[in-house]
Amino acid sequence: MTDIRDGNGLAAAEKLYTQYGSRARELKASGKKVIGYLSALGPVEIMTAAGVLPIRLKGNVSEAISKGDAYMETIVCPFVRNVFDLAVKGKYDFLDGMLLPHQCDSIDRTNETWSYTLGLPYWHFLNVPHVTDDPSIAFMKEILRIFVKTLEKFTGKAITDQAIADAVKAHNNNRKLMRELYDLRKSNPPLISGSEMMKVLVA
Repeated sequence: MTDIRDGNGLAAAEKLYTQYGSRARELKASGKKVIGYLSALGPVEIMTAAGVLPIRLKGNVSEAISKGDAYMETIVCPFVRNVFDLAVKGKYDFLDGMLLPHQCDSIDRTNETWSYTLGLPYWHFLNVPHVTDDPSIAFMKEILRIFVKTLEKFTGKAITDQAIADAVKAHNNNRKLMRELYDLRKSNPPLISGSEMMKVLVA
């Protein structure tokens, strides 16, 4: 990852984008556990605090679904089917576990199919509420406590409040840097293209 330290951040992003999962494989080889997640609802801060690498799974529109449909109904949305198909083909062979959030019917209804077919050591379904009233907030707190306990059991490591606070700070800083990159697109012409920005986000 010397490209980033040398100031060639876009070159590093391009490499990670075109070789998706390469960095995850490197970290896994060094002993780090890797957990994949779908959608923006994955609590990456808690996973980071647990000492695992969270990686958001993405599909590939240029690759036809060829194996996943043997396990999953074709009425499931194309994105979920595509990511599942890639998983069945071994494209995510670096994963130690997965987190599926309650986001849509396709994810909810196929959770067991994912779990049974992939057979990863760690699996968790995060039942995220979709409203923000007091009962839902209390429910979400309990859901996150349960999630923490499952990660502690999986990693054999306690997740401290300080570790969570540090992870929140790190991820918030990352979001701040992303906003600064987006600001570069406000000029005319933009200082960073849309495709370059997308590659940074995926990387």
